Order: sequence, then structure tokens, then C-alpha cells
Amino acid sequence: MKDLKKEFDKIKSSKNEEEINAFLIKLGKNPNIEHLIFIDYFLKNRDPKRFDSIKLNLIYSIGEIGKLAKIDNKYIKFLIDLYFESDRWVRKELLTSLEKIAEKTLLPPKTFEILKFALTDDYEPIKISALTLLLHFKMIPDSLLLTIFKITSSAKPQTIELIFRITEMFHVDEYRLFKVLSDSKNYRILDKNNFRAILSMVFNSIEKIPHIKNFQVLILESEWEKDYKQEINNEIRNILNILSSN
Repeated sequence: MKDLKKEFDKIKSSKNEEEINAFLIKLGKNPNIEHLIFIDYFLKNRDPKRFDSIKLNLIYSIGEIGKLAKIDNKYIKFLIDLYFESDRWVRKELLTSLEKIAEKTLLPPKTFEILKFALTDDYEPIKISALTLLLHFKMIPDSLLLTIFKITSSAKPQTIELIFRITEMFHVDEYRLFKVLSDSKNYRILDKNNFRAILSMVFNSIEKIPHIKNFQVLILESEWEKDYKQEINNEIRNILNILSSN
């Protein structure tokens, strides 16, 4: 710690971005909760001219330290606030750091705000990081579940696997699925490919046949418009045929 303190005393007055980055990388590779005192300095004394050059390693160091022990919410707030003003490479590192922090610290509900955007990002690794981060929560709001449903039709295999894990982990059954789709007529913003993917994940075994039949009844007895009822009912029948043939 003494050697780091000496190095820090030299670094903090330096304008050499390479030296600062090397110091931050060292903090990340040798994480210690006591090193947050150094992080605090860079957060409080942000030089706009050099901050963009050091923020990636600052994010990395916070994540590595947060993986070891519970940290103050001010560091999480810093990461969340930074998300909306960062490029894709920084956003990816932000999500990775939040995932590490989530191992020891309960993330605030505000995290869902950035996850909503991350899930619809064009950059697939960001989607994957967002879904992986969601696995650290004990609950997710229905609005975020809807966002997840919307990306199913274009999702790649690894993304689909994570979505499946989320539907299992958060116990998405026929009743919650019906509620999410019915609220604000959300079923209108999904297409048949979405429905097919969602039904395949939620009702994925012979044991789920009674549940998908319950879901079918909920749909048919609902106030959904006829065309939407017919569209999803066709998909329900297809899933039932597949399950019954197994």
C-alpha cells in the first residue's frame, strides 16, 4: 500500500494519460477495497480533457474491486450515469463491471433503465452482457420482460439461451406471460416469430402441456382483437403438436 501511495502521489499531479492508465490497470489487477481511496480522487477531480482517455480503466478498476466486497452506491451511480454518454466499447465494459459488482452489492432499480437500452443495442455482446447481468437480480419488472420478448425473433443462439434461463429463473408461467402481453395491449408490438420463440421457451416440455392449454384459454377468453387471438392461437397449436409428438 505504501508503494502504491507513493506512486499515486506522483500520478495525481501528472498529466500523462499513459501513466494514469497504467496505475488504474495496476489497481484492477491487484484489487483491494482500500484502493477505493485512489478511485475517489479520479472521480472527484475529473479533468474533461483526459477523462475520456482514462475512463475505461477507471470502470475496469471499480469492477474488479467491487467483485471482492460490497461497495458504496456512489460508484454504481457513476457507472450508470456514464452509460448514456459512452460508446459501445465503454458500455460493454460498464455492464461487465456492474456484473462483477452484483456479486457482492445489491444493484439499485435504476440499473433497469440502462438494461432496457442495452437489451435493444445493435451490438450483440452488449445484449449478452445485459442478459447475464439480469441473472443477478431477484426480480425484474414486466416492462423489462417485454423488452426481452421483443428481441427474441432476431436473437442469436447464445442470447436465446440466456433468455430461456431468465424465463426459468423468474418463473414466467402462463399467467405472468398473459399479463405482460395484455398490459397496454403489448401483444400488438410482437410478431409471430416473437410469439413462437416465447412459447417455445416458456412451454418447453410435455409437463408444460396443461400450462399452455391454460394460456390458450386465457387468450381465447380475453378481449384481444380477433386477428391477434388467431395469430397466437396458431402458434399455440403448433407448440402443442410438437410437445404431443415427443
